[in-house]
Formats: sequence, C-alpha cells, structure tokens
Amino acid sequence: TAAELASLPPPVQAWLSAAGIVGRSRAASVRLQQSGGLRTSPTQAFSDAQAIQYFTVDPPGFVWRVELTMMGLPIVGRDKYADGHGSMRIVLAGLLPIVDASGEQIDQGTLLRYLSELVWFPSAALHPQIRWEPVDAHSARATFTHRGVQASAVFSFDDRGRFVGMTAQRFMGGGADAKQHPWVVSASEWQTFDGIQVPSRGEVTWKLPDGDFTYYRWQLSDLAINQPQLYPSGR
Repeated sequence: TAAELASLPPPVQAWLSAAGIVGRSRAASVRLQQSGGLRTSPTQAFSDAQAIQYFTVDPPGFVWRVELTMMGLPIVGRDKYADGHGSMRIVLAGLLPIVDASGEQIDQGTLLRYLSELVWFPSAALHPQIRWEPVDAHSARATFTHRGVQASAVFSFDDRGRFVGMTAQRFMGGGADAKQHPWVVSASEWQTFDGIQVPSRGEVTWKLPDGDFTYYRWQLSDLAINQPQLYPSGR
C-alpha cells in the first residue's frame, strides 16, 4: 500500500511508486532469464553468456546458473545464497571444478548480491530486515541483516524514480586474503514485466586500484513474479 512507503526515504518512495508495486501482490518468488557477456580479466574479451536465476523472498535466497564458452571450452557457473550462506562453483567441460568457494566473505558477497538484485522484485525492499537511510535527493543506503551477516549498499535513482546504480564494498573472492573493493551495478535500460518496471540492461564493475574492471554485462529476456515453476529446460 502507499501507506507502507511513507516511512522510507523520498528517493526510495519515488522508486517503488514508479516501479508500480502499490496495489499489487508482494513478490514471494521470482524467476528470470538473462543474456549477456562475461569475462574473468580486464584484458579478456567478453564471452557470450546465458543465465537463469530463481529467488525466494522469505527466507531470502537465490540460485543463479550461467553457461558460456571460454577459450573453446564449455563452462557452467553457479552462485547460490541459502540459509544465510553463499557458495560459488564453476565447472569446466562439465567435469572439472575450477572454483568452489564458500566462507564468511562469500556469505557477505552473496547477501550483497541479493540486496542489489531486489531491484527486479521491488516489493522486497520492504523486507523487515532491510533498513533504509537517506543519503541525498537521489540516493539512499540499504542495510540488510540476515542470519548474522550484514550487507550495505547505496542505491541511486534518476529524476523519474528509476534505479540507475548501486555501490558497495564487497570482498573480491573468498578466503583470508580476500580484500574489499568498491563494487558497482549500473542500469541503462528499463522494461515492464507483469506490470512492474525494472532495470532490463546494465553491467557490473569492480573499482580496482589499477582501474575499472567491468566483468559482466546483462540483459533481461524474461522475468516472472510468483510463478515458481522451473523454466522448460528444467535446469
């Protein structure tokens, strides 16, 4: 309801109103498909990537699966957040695990990813474990605390109330040697799915001491809220 938005910072109110969530059912589950490009180093060319993702709102969780070919070899990646813990797994040629990461840094990073991606199901911004604080006329900070892990990010919006970017400090990788760097998600196009306006194209960038490293470019091809069935591939 409109009354539920009244206590939020003005730019967040404007975003949720523009997105069209007032008067609609809250998201309980979400599924989406993406296409885009992925690379693992700033000097590498982007490889075409196809991804699917499933979310739950209560409890917060997601599974993201991406498929691509890199240097002529098929790669499948999976990012997951469930029961307060994150994990990342990348398999080469369907057989050889080349990344299998978990731990406190991954937990924080995947919760932060969940926080950044709720722009695809904006009613989740009202989750009771998310605290919003005003920053300025076009931005606000969200802090999400779940299962003892905390993630915080600044969301930015344009004059029309559309989400245009998010910035946070995120661990790059896992383990004791992992360091935090500025992590930026930006949006450049928007589309309406099931009556809800969401970002439909953008990119993800690390702000590193040696310069910016944009490693993922994404475009939504499908988004469905409260339709928990698997996509026809069954993946």
